[in-house]
Amino acid sequence: MPQQNPSSTGAGGQQAQAPLQLATFALRALGQACELNLSASRALLQTQARAASAVGWPDWSPLFDAVDEPTRRLLSVNTDQWVTTAQRAGEVASQLQREVERLVETQATNVVQAVEQGLQKLGSQAEQTFDQLAETAQQQAQAMDQIAKRAGDEQGQSVVITPGHENGSSNHSGTTGLGGPTPGKTEPSSPRKSA
Repeated sequence: MPQQNPSSTGAGGQQAQAPLQLATFALRALGQACELNLSASRALLQTQARAASAVGWPDWSPLFDAVDEPTRRLLSVNTDQWVTTAQRAGEVASQLQREVERLVETQATNVVQAVEQGLQKLGSQAEQTFDQLAETAQQQAQAMDQIAKRAGDEQGQSVVITPGHENGSSNHSGTTGLGGPTPGKTEPSSPRKSA
């Protein structure tokens, strides 16, 4: 009876053992068929040797009996060796398959971890880049606000309104600080002398 590997029990183990059991059965059947053929050949040759001895030839039948036992032992030992080798090959193949599966699983886990780490690194770099872009945009917006405020302040100081003494100016010419007449204003006319 073939030995079963204790580590290969269960549904997967029985499926892996099925070809091995079939090979073992085939080897044992082949050994028995060879033994049967040898027995039949020995019986036929002994019968012919006895028939030849009845006619006067020497009796060779004990020779076939002497060769029969070592041949049977040789066939039996070879069959058992083939069965043992097949079982061992099946065990080695199962162990190799388990090791390959474990190696593939380990490599897949390593690849997944490397991809996850790469994605996390990429995500953090993208987040830092977006934060830097947002900060730069905010700084530029503040700078634009300051420039606009300065421009507004400079415009407000250069425009002088002439009616009265607003803004501390004493310009009576009716012109703005820009050199032109104030809209809607006319220059005061000097009093005329009548002749």
